[in-house]
Amino acid sequence: MPRLHIIPSTMDLSGFELEIAHERDRAFRLRDALAALNIAPEDRVAYTYVLIDCPPSLNLVTVNAMAASHSILVP
Repeated sequence: MPRLHIIPSTMDLSGFELEIAHERDRAFRLRDALAALNIAPEDRVAYTYVLIDCPPSLNLVTVNAMAASHSILVP
């Protein structure tokens, strides 16, 4: 499909929690990354929808997804 982008997870994500556990902004890493994507120069189109698949547990990956979705929905 044109203009469809899929970014699959890798094994690197398994160490995500350990790497950022002690960082101050650990719950907002995904939010900040998505915000950078929506600043579209003239030759790119900002994303209309972003679907985030999360594990069925409340960990830093899920917390990041919830923080990112909240900041997108509530400017």
